[in-house]
Amino acid sequence: MLLAFSVVVFHCKTEFGGYFAVGGRLAVQLFFAISGYYMAMVLTRKYSGPGGKRLFFGNRLLRLLPTFYVVLLLFFVACAVIGLGVGHRVAVGHLTTWSVHGADLPGWCAWALALVNAVPFGQEWALCFDLDTARHAVVATPNPGTLPLDYFMLNSPAWSLSVELQFYLMAPWLVRLPLKWLVVIGAASFALEQWLPGVAPGRPSFWHNQFVGSQLWHFVAGIVAYRLGSAPESHPSFARLQRHSGKIWVLTLLVLLSFPLLRIPFREPALALLFPMALPAVFAASENISWDRFLGELSYPLYLVHMPVKYMVDGFRIQGPQEDPGLIRWVGYIAIVLVLGTAASVLI
Repeated sequence: MLLAFSVVVFHCKTEFGGYFAVGGRLAVQLFFAISGYYMAMVLTRKYSGPGGKRLFFGNRLLRLLPTFYVVLLLFFVACAVIGLGVGHRVAVGHLTTWSVHGADLPGWCAWALALVNAVPFGQEWALCFDLDTARHAVVATPNPGTLPLDYFMLNSPAWSLSVELQFYLMAPWLVRLPLKWLVVIGAASFALEQWLPGVAPGRPSFWHNQFVGSQLWHFVAGIVAYRLGSAPESHPSFARLQRHSGKIWVLTLLVLLSFPLLRIPFREPALALLFPMALPAVFAASENISWDRFLGELSYPLYLVHMPVKYMVDGFRIQGPQEDPGLIRWVGYIAIVLVLGTAASVLI
């Protein structure tokens, strides 16, 4: 819940004076670690029998896709209803990009972007390339005359849903690998995260922050934390660490909350490694707490609805008092996101 809210606050950082617990990118990466831990746990406890993989895949899709499509549908319905009220077609957020620059897209690219908007697999690749509006061509090198292709994504944070779904495809096999191979895979993924931005075509930020191969180490770190935490007696050094995992969690939480104030080298990789080590204690302490489970389930719809709501709030220039023009906007934004996120969590 804290990580999802960090992304929400990050995307309205102007209204919040720039404060957020962690940056949106790091919040997503820490969520990948939580996901790895949780997937390892449920695959071990619930889906280990015959037909387990098929049931796992089906349940994951039913957990994620209905909310994705309901949010997308409600966004279109809201634009249509408001358009009827004002007497003309309304385009807000990235719908505006389609309206203004849709004709500049090559035909194959327009179809591909429409497809990944409708089927979230592959959305992260829109963050890699740009559209040269003058030449009507997709280019790998951004310049002042190009437009990022992710501006055509109607719910841009859904790129992480695509990456998460790809992790789920790998999860049943990853959780059964020997620990040493998980460490090798995690190290290789971390190496890709450091190496690819300097050599691969397209936006370096994509290869560092969104490419599934370079983000896999966060998911694997969660799996490793579960593996070690579930059998600490077979790993004596980790057993000693487990005795202090509650302290690690407190330290991690303090780092999260004071993140904007810290100016230490390698703080993000350090936090990304520290965070999974605290997960066994966190899950053990909260596993049977119903309100904590509710907040955990709320995080996904909250994350998914926040950007369409921001598109609407920003698009219609909802303003506050003259002395603080952003006050009503961000209070209304957060309130609407919380209400819609809670409704989606309860009803879908």
